[in-house]
Amino acid sequence: MKITAYIIIAVVELLVTDMVANKLFGCARKNPLLLGSLYVAYLLISVAQISFHYILNFNLLVSTFLTICVCIGYQAKWRERILVALLSVSIGLASEGILWMFVRIGTNIHGMEISPQVNGFAMTTFASAVLELGLTVLLLKVIRYLRTHTSAIYSSILGVISICLIAILLLLVSFAETSYLIAAIPIIVLILIAIGLCIGIFCDQMRVQQERLRLDFLEKQNQEQVAHYTALYDRNNETHRLRHNLHNFIISAQALIELGDIEKLKEHLEKQREAIRPEKLTDTGNPLLDAVLSAKQHDSPEIDFQILLPQLHCDHIDPMDTAMLLAAALDNAVEGCTGCPEPYIQLRVEQKGYIVHFDIQNPTHNKPREQLGRLISTKPEPEKHGYGVLSMRRIAERYNGNLSWTVEDGVFTLRVLLQDIPPISSPKK
Repeated sequence: MKITAYIIIAVVELLVTDMVANKLFGCARKNPLLLGSLYVAYLLISVAQISFHYILNFNLLVSTFLTICVCIGYQAKWRERILVALLSVSIGLASEGILWMFVRIGTNIHGMEISPQVNGFAMTTFASAVLELGLTVLLLKVIRYLRTHTSAIYSSILGVISICLIAILLLLVSFAETSYLIAAIPIIVLILIAIGLCIGIFCDQMRVQQERLRLDFLEKQNQEQVAHYTALYDRNNETHRLRHNLHNFIISAQALIELGDIEKLKEHLEKQREAIRPEKLTDTGNPLLDAVLSAKQHDSPEIDFQILLPQLHCDHIDPMDTAMLLAAALDNAVEGCTGCPEPYIQLRVEQKGYIVHFDIQNPTHNKPREQLGRLISTKPEPEKHGYGVLSMRRIAERYNGNLSWTVEDGVFTLRVLLQDIPPISSPKK
C-alpha cells in the first residue's frame, strides 16, 4: 500500500512539473523518448529513495534535484528549469503541509512529524496528491486570469502581499494552536500565488522583449527590402530612359550623316556625352546585391566607396541573407564615417571554395563598444540603434561562420566569414 502511495505521489509530482513548465513558463517538450526516460528514472529513484531512506529534509533535497533533472527534457534555459523545479517542489510541499495542518485540526495528532509509521499515512498521501493537483490547477487559473488582465497584475501582487502581512500579524497575535494553523494555510497559498505572479510577469517581460527585438529586426528587414527593390525599379527606369534617348540619338546622328554635317554631328555627340552621366552602379551579377550597393552609394555620395565584389556562386547561402548582411555592414560603416574629413568605405569579398569572407573597412573617430552582442550606436537614443552587428552575427552563426571587428589607427575593420554548407536550423519553440 505504501509503495503504491509513493508511486502515485511521484506521478502527481511529474504531472505538476509538466503543467508548470508548459502552462506557466511555456517550455515545449523535447524528444518524447528522452522525456519518457527521465520520467521513468524519476519514478524509480524517487520511490526507491523514499522506501529505503525516508527522511523529510533529505526527501526534499532529492526531489528538488530529480525535478531539475527532469526539466532537462524541456526546451528552456537553465534558470527557467530551476524555477520550474523549485515552484513544483514548493507546491508539493505546500500541499503536504496544508493537509497535515487539517489533520492536526481535525484529529488528536499533535506532532508534525510526517513518517510512514503514522496511522493513515497512505490515505494521507493519496489525499495530498489530489490536493497538489487541485492547488496547481487553481494556481495556474488565477495566474492565467491575472495575466489576461494586465492592468490588474501589479495591484493584485500588492493585494496579495497586503493579505500576507495581515496573516502574519494574525500569527503573531494568535496564541491558540488552531488559530495558528488557520492563519498559516492562507499564507502558504498566497505566497505561492505571489511567487507564481512574479514568475509570470518575469516570463512575460522576457517574451515581450524578445518579441520587440524580433519585430524591430523584421521591420528593418522590410525597410531594407523596400529600399532595395525601389533601387532596382529606379535602375530599370533609368535603363529604359537611356534606351529611348539612344534610339533618338541614333536617328538624329543618321540624319546628320546623310546631310554630311560632320561638325554638327560632333557637337551633337558632345552634348550627348555631357547629358549622359551614368550613376556609380555596381554590377555583381546579383540584382539584389547590386541594388543594396547602389542604394548605399546613392544615399552617401560624399563617401568614397571602394568595392571589390566578384560574382558569388553559393548553393546554400540565401542571397537575401547576403544582402541583409552587406546592408547592415554598410550602415555601420556609413555611421562610422561621420565626422571624418576623407570618408571612405572599402568592401572586399572573397570566395574560396565553400568559404565566403567579407572585409569592410572605414575610418572612425569613435571607440566602439560592444554590449550584449551589439555595438553601442553613436546616434541619438543609442538604445534604439546598434542592432546591425547583432543581426549580422546571427546570419554568420546561421551559416556556421563568425563575426569579428577591430579598431587600429582610427580604422574600423569588420570581418564576417560564412560557409556555403547547409545552415544550422534554429530550435523549435
